Amino acid sequence: MLVSVKLWAIQAKVGQKLGIFDLRFIKYPPLNAKSYVFFADETSLPALARWLEILPKEAIVDAWIEVASAESEIILPSHAGANVHWLYSKPGETIGSGLIEAVELISDELFSSETWVWAATEAHTIAKLKRILVRDGRLNSAHLDLTSYWKQV
Repeated sequence: MLVSVKLWAIQAKVGQKLGIFDLRFIKYPPLNAKSYVFFADETSLPALARWLEILPKEAIVDAWIEVASAESEIILPSHAGANVHWLYSKPGETIGSGLIEAVELISDELFSSETWVWAATEAHTIAKLKRILVRDGRLNSAHLDLTSYWKQV
């Protein structure tokens, strides 16, 4: 796909549009889940903000967001049940390492068969998150929506 984008960019004219989002990949969470756990980076902040807008206000939400620094934080929609944890990338560490560290440290009590987990970040990070989240069967795999938003090469 990267090659197609490059070819398009070479021939692009002012006013032309490029669609990079495919609706078939959207998977809406059930609105009656016991709890929601989200993992995001700067690229998926708009999607996370949307989840906070559409989830019931009584929903329990825990979100871990990895960004470059405090200056990269954005104001998210107010949600009474949301616990937002901002993580800052450490110089020299692999992108997504903060999210991996967070998921490994999260108490098993946060996860149950009724927990909905959504993650949208770099492809290698998604693969690692999936391995951690599905091991030991602590989650209902049907309640996982893990999406690679981009890939570091």
